[in-house]
Amino acid sequence: MICHEFKGGIGTASRRLEDGQGGWTVGALVQANHGQRRELRVDGYPNLPPADYARKGLEQCTELRMLNNDHISALFMAAAEAVEEAIVNALLAGRTMQGKGGVVVPALDGDTLLTALHEAGWKPRD
Repeated sequence: MICHEFKGGIGTASRRLEDGQGGWTVGALVQANHGQRRELRVDGYPNLPPADYARKGLEQCTELRMLNNDHISALFMAAAEAVEEAIVNALLAGRTMQGKGGVVVPALDGDTLLTALHEAGWKPRD
């Protein structure tokens, strides 16, 4: 799999909303096999903590129920952040590979990503 011209793969991430925002947990599982390098965007650190079960490696199931409009925007933002992080996680987990015909797909390591972000003017959030 190739993602933004780097070695891709499968990535996961999750977010847990604060109780005042509904206390919902959203998870993302992506197969990162898309995009060109010029389309890659990493918009800083996530601002919601990973779900407890993600940190502990536990499975989590819950009954589905409807959300009211007070929580839907925060939930969509959490889902978008989780998907973005899952893609970055897949990229950072990839290893350089050589495919058919000698085509090499490079891995993206954390130092290279941070250097590129800093050169683009990115600053970590406090």
